[in-house]
Amino acid sequence: MATTLRSLLLTATGSLAVLGAVLAMRASAATGGSVLARGVELEVHGIPALGQEAFAGSWGRAFAGPSGGEDDGDWADPDGVRAFVSLGGRRLRARVAAPVSWEATSRFDVRRLRLNPRAGQPLLVTGTVTTGVRWRPSGPVSASVLAAPGSVTVLGRPVEAGTTVIPATGAQLGYPGVGSAVLTVVRTDVRRTAPRAEAGMTLAISGRMLDASGGLVHDGPLAEVTLGGTGVHCAGAGVTPRPAPSPASDFAPSLAPFSEPAPAATPAPVPFLGPAATPAPAPFPGPAATPAPVPFLGPAATPAPVPFWAPAAIPGPAATPASSAGSSGPVTAPTPVPAAAPAPVESLLTALAAPAGCARPPA
Repeated sequence: MATTLRSLLLTATGSLAVLGAVLAMRASAATGGSVLARGVELEVHGIPALGQEAFAGSWGRAFAGPSGGEDDGDWADPDGVRAFVSLGGRRLRARVAAPVSWEATSRFDVRRLRLNPRAGQPLLVTGTVTTGVRWRPSGPVSASVLAAPGSVTVLGRPVEAGTTVIPATGAQLGYPGVGSAVLTVVRTDVRRTAPRAEAGMTLAISGRMLDASGGLVHDGPLAEVTLGGTGVHCAGAGVTPRPAPSPASDFAPSLAPFSEPAPAATPAPVPFLGPAATPAPAPFPGPAATPAPVPFLGPAATPAPVPFWAPAAIPGPAATPASSAGSSGPVTAPTPVPAAAPAPVESLLTALAAPAGCARPPA
């Protein structure tokens, strides 16, 4: 009974913890939140051996804050990303309709991306890439990345999620001192719903470059590009702060400009693992053995009574014999018999030792 009650209490406690976490997140969304959608984010590594200068910037931004509203995007390019990238079908949207929904979407295609103007072929070309996130207190968080199979290409080769190795030449890449190269492209489609909703497509491109004589010119990263980085940031105590960014899978540069202060850290709820297992009951050994009855040997023997020796009776006077008929002699008086002397102590002890009913020994 006690074990069953304990299991019920553990179940109730775990359920309350999960319910509390859900209510806290929904309450946090009601207190304020922001959404952000970006177009392209590009980072080019500086490689002196290739004559490549470092660059970092973003192009396209839509933002909606806690006050609500909708933003259809701003395609101003203060960073100069357009010197590297050309886009088509550009569309961004950020919308906050508190407390009903928070959502952000990004949609466009990459017509051309080159790391330097000397490149004889675009490094990256894509079909339509659509990303989006949505948070509604009445339903689950969603994060999506959509691109038709084979529509994302590097030097004309299809690149799907994962790692793709592509042979290249210095002329294709625009590096005059490179004879041949091998590119490694890692594509990551981010669909994250916790601790915050994020979506986007990231491509990390590295290469091993050799000169005409086979000497190594460069072996390492070339560039990273993120397409359609979108995110929902719910302010309040119910959301865990975002962890530190990791390469090719995160959007820390994109989401950094949020105007809201970073929320306080809240410990993640303990996952409910179900009721505690009830231990198996100890086996019942059966009724205790009844001890064998002690046999009845009959009543205890009664000790023989010690005989009581009364004092010897003093004989009375002898009866006068009847006179014979016709007797003429005088009647003689009987001689008195003296009383018997008390028995000595030894005689009494001997008598006490004698069995019951035995006659008293003579003195």
